[in-house]
Amino acid sequence: MYQKSIKGNPFSLLIGIVLFFAFIWLAVKAIQYVFIVLSVIAPFLLIAAWVMDKTVVINYWDKLMLRIKEDWATGVLRLIINVLGFPVVAAYLVGKILVKRKFSKEYEKAFSSFGGGNFGQQARTNNQKQRLNQQPKEEEYTDYEIVD
Repeated sequence: MYQKSIKGNPFSLLIGIVLFFAFIWLAVKAIQYVFIVLSVIAPFLLIAAWVMDKTVVINYWDKLMLRIKEDWATGVLRLIINVLGFPVVAAYLVGKILVKRKFSKEYEKAFSSFGGGNFGQQARTNNQKQRLNQQPKEEEYTDYEIVD
């Protein structure tokens, strides 16, 4: 039987394992510190989210309550997870509002050259007016030839 000889440092595997666990430990500590900082500023983030756009906060709460009404077991579990992860939820709501504002500004910029920032609303109302003005069409039959 052929045996391959190992040349090099025999402790390289041990060093790799130690470095792996050191990296994991550092990652856990970094996430822990981020969570601590978010825990301190979470009430302020929630207030800021409410002031910036309260509909996002209300919609998030309504969606959570809807989950409880649909399936109470998973809904209550989601509620518990949201309470325990409140700092992350508060940061998520503020981030969602900031992204929503950014995209709404970009949307207005893109359509401002078409005659105003509310181009999408004008198009929707024009389509609604056209649908109201249209009369229902009578069904028309097309002549066809039977081929044997």
